Amino acid sequence: MAGVKLLGISLSPFSRRVEWALKIKGVEYEFVEEDLHNKSPVLLELNPIHKKIPVLIHNGKPICESMVIVEYIDETFEGPSILPKDPYDRAIARFWAKFFDDKCMPVMGKAIFGSGEESNKAKEELGDLIKILENELKDKNFFVGDKFGFADMAGNLMAYWMGIVEEASGNIFVTSEKFPIFCNWRNEYVNCSTIKEYLPPRDEILAHFKAREETEKSKEEFGGLLKILDNEFKDKKFFVCDKFGFADVAANFMAFLFGILEEASGIVLLLGVSLSPFTHRVEWALKIKGVEYELIVEDPQNKSPLLLEYNPIHKKIPVLIHNGKPICESMVIVEYIDETFEGPSILPKDPYDRATARFWAKFLDDKCLPTMGKALLGNEEEKEKAKEECGELLKILDNELKDKEFFVGDKIGFVDIAANALAFWMGIIEEASGVILVKNEKFPNYYTWRDNYINCSQVKKYLPSRDELFSHFQSRFHSASTTK
Repeated sequence: MAGVKLLGISLSPFSRRVEWALKIKGVEYEFVEEDLHNKSPVLLELNPIHKKIPVLIHNGKPICESMVIVEYIDETFEGPSILPKDPYDRAIARFWAKFFDDKCMPVMGKAIFGSGEESNKAKEELGDLIKILENELKDKNFFVGDKFGFADMAGNLMAYWMGIVEEASGNIFVTSEKFPIFCNWRNEYVNCSTIKEYLPPRDEILAHFKAREETEKSKEEFGGLLKILDNEFKDKKFFVCDKFGFADVAANFMAFLFGILEEASGIVLLLGVSLSPFTHRVEWALKIKGVEYELIVEDPQNKSPLLLEYNPIHKKIPVLIHNGKPICESMVIVEYIDETFEGPSILPKDPYDRATARFWAKFLDDKCLPTMGKALLGNEEEKEKAKEECGELLKILDNELKDKEFFVGDKIGFVDIAANALAFWMGIIEEASGVILVKNEKFPNYYTWRDNYINCSQVKKYLPSRDELFSHFQSRFHSASTTK
């Protein structure tokens, strides 16, 4: 295949994911080894947002973010499917891939490479995460279906690299006594014939990490690379397999509900909060597709047994229930809706445009929203630092949105739905809090885009009441100020 080039690092699990996908599809490619200490002009030009590997270049166009690239490869080239054919199975695969990248990897880095209190806390969190994986992997060789696929590819660092890094650092956390199911899965993974041929030599990785352990500088650098997201975990006392406390009550309730769902095949339920931008994304997608649904309003302070049963991993909204099966994570749900129901397309048809849309949606969720939240809703100490970071992120968006009405293409789509919090909620929170982050003179393109967004006829009909949102946040800030 002409025109396929991969910028990466041969021993990187993220580069390996992409190479794996290319080899499964039988795609010939040129691998360009990058040096993270001296990044090439090509890397900096083609991935100006993150300045990281891997970057796939196909027909002169770059695609970034390893699992975004894997989906692009799966959709573009002939060969065995990497993602499942069934929309629900695809949604589940994307959920677990996101769980690995957003939850497991940052915590694993802190647990193995951190020190003192940070490391001890991360080990506790990592133990909880591995228990979740154990519950999912019970009596299973693969995450989704009966063959190696998308979620297993995303799990490569936990399955292969993690054990080698533990050995190199001398910091052994995962043992068969503590986590027998996970260890069994990991052993099956690295010895599976369909996987083994794609793994890099163990000795090379071990030598690499042992060398890095020799200097504190390299140790800190690697730990920094793994600290991609600053996600904090709430107390996880209950999981799918737990039987204590209210679980018995929840089981009775679910038995009753399942009976209803079985009778009403095809029913679409949405567990959410009416003023949440994440719930609103899903409602927007359902309305675009013309899907009738029932919204079950949740109370975040008093989560229902239904929510805890259907989203035992994060215990958060939104959760879509279709034919009795749950789908979690708002943008995973939006893709599921797009793939499952008839109606106007939400993701673009072109594979490159789809990859670009997924990249920007991930950028908004992983980078912009956490920083915006700290800048507007955080405590005084973290606000100032977050405001600076927010300014840098807004510059990136301002540059991307120059002379554009929408992120990708000429109509509202996947990224614009993901951008709802920045485009609509953010301005209202600014007004309610008195903290103004977006000014016309600093970010003219973004400012114009935001105004056009909330006044666009394609968007306006899907937005919640501005007055209702303003009143909600005004009350929240007033309550916070009176309790100080």
